[in-house]
Formats: sequence, structure tokens, C-alpha cells
Amino acid sequence: TPEKQLRLFDIRVRQMEIHAFGWKQESSDSQSALIDQAWSPDGLYITSGSTDPVIHIFDIR
Repeated sequence: TPEKQLRLFDIRVRQMEIHAFGWKQESSDSQSALIDQAWSPDGLYITSGSTDPVIHIFDIR
């Protein structure tokens, strides 16, 4: 989204947003801008990488 949010919806039950993962860039000079995200093969985890050397792993269960 334009707000740099990754939003998770459960379309099976037509619910609204279940969870949102957010990344906030402190300034235009910040080194933490989100570069990419990926799901694990089992669909239980999502990872995010950015321009800083940190990889985040989220358990979405």
C-alpha cells in the first residue's frame, strides 16, 4: 500500500483485515526502506528485507 503496509486478509470468511505488518521509514535518508518480502513454502511465515542488514521473520499464525 502507499502507507508501506503489508495487509493480511482471510477471504474464506470475508473478514476485514486480519493483520497488518508495517514498515516506517524515518526519513528519506533512512536505510530501512523495505526492499522485498516473501512467504515461506508452508505459508506460515513471511520475511521482509530492507536496505539495512536486517531480515525480519513474522509468524502469521
